Amino acid sequence: SNPGLDELRAAEEALSGLPVEQVVAVGGGSVLDLAKAIAFVRAPGSPGAREVARCLREGKPLPDVDAVPWTAVPTTAGTGSEATPFATLWDRDERRKLSLSHPSLFARRALLDPRLTLGLPWPVTLATGLDALSQCLESVWNRRATPLTDALAAAGAAGVLRSLPVLREHPDQLAA
Repeated sequence: SNPGLDELRAAEEALSGLPVEQVVAVGGGSVLDLAKAIAFVRAPGSPGAREVARCLREGKPLPDVDAVPWTAVPTTAGTGSEATPFATLWDRDERRKLSLSHPSLFARRALLDPRLTLGLPWPVTLATGLDALSQCLESVWNRRATPLTDALAAAGAAGVLRSLPVLREHPDQLAA
């Protein structure tokens, strides 16, 4: 959980010399965020993880590259990382959270299957469900909120509040 710059550098090193035409991420929001970052540092023309980290740390513009296409297969509820161009990375040396944001970081496809959440321990289901609720609530006070985003946020929040009690008692309830 909570991928950092060290994990990004390790992934870059592990993939060194290998062609990367597509990244497929299967997991929770942290896995999806790391996949986005890998797709960005492996883009043609990218200067690599160290330079991207420097840009993020110093608040400088990112290189103008198009990320390698990536596919999201989320296995938890929560961040909605499969639908955004943002990736959270932790700078553990500086003890702060960084946000990698680039228009090319939207997933090319997202495969959503609630069966992938079956078997999660209740604390994980609860935590990721509450994360989804917080994402809905945060969007309401976003300065770019619109009537449409407010309606979607309200529907999402209502869905979470309806689903969590059901899942507590019936964790195999796919509709919830």
